[in-house]
Amino acid sequence: MYINVEEKFVKKCLIGLTIIMFYSFFSLFAVETGSVEFKYWFINEVSESVSDMYFTNTSKQRIDACPLDVASSLNDPQLYAAVYSNVSATNYSVTLSFSTLKKTDENKYGYYKAKVYRLSDLGTLSEISYDNIESRTIDVTNNESPTSVSFPLDKTQNSTNQTFYYPIAFQFSDYIGSYENGSYSGTILIEVAAT
Repeated sequence: MYINVEEKFVKKCLIGLTIIMFYSFFSLFAVETGSVEFKYWFINEVSESVSDMYFTNTSKQRIDACPLDVASSLNDPQLYAAVYSNVSATNYSVTLSFSTLKKTDENKYGYYKAKVYRLSDLGTLSEISYDNIESRTIDVTNNESPTSVSFPLDKTQNSTNQTFYYPIAFQFSDYIGSYENGSYSGTILIEVAAT
């Protein structure tokens, strides 16, 4: 019987080499397991702000100007001042400044009375008491500067954005006899500030 030593040695080397390659091949794709902990957090901070102020008609549509009904009374609002905010904690005040009416192209003035209300979510009106005058009726008779009233801004629940409406009524009956024929115009300015 003839045994070739070289052939046995080569077979052993080939088998050994195959085993080493097989092991190396799986070692390349082996993944080490473990765990990593990652912490995360966030801070929810809602800053209070007044986002918008504007005027609307009684249907709550934005307006820049409107004609007034001189036969109307202080019980019938003709327009709304609107404030959109998320203020729930800080004290803010609303200031409305009413100018007298001025006749077009002339230095003739017309006086009137005004009243501001609060409009509830249910659509009911409540009279506002002002910080700077005792009466709830605003008498606009100063030709030189606007007549201003201030009152606290309503607060929202849980800092959610909400629009608050402040209906404004006008009455001309006490002064209409002194108006000359012609067109008159005036302005209302709304301001909101933290107090």
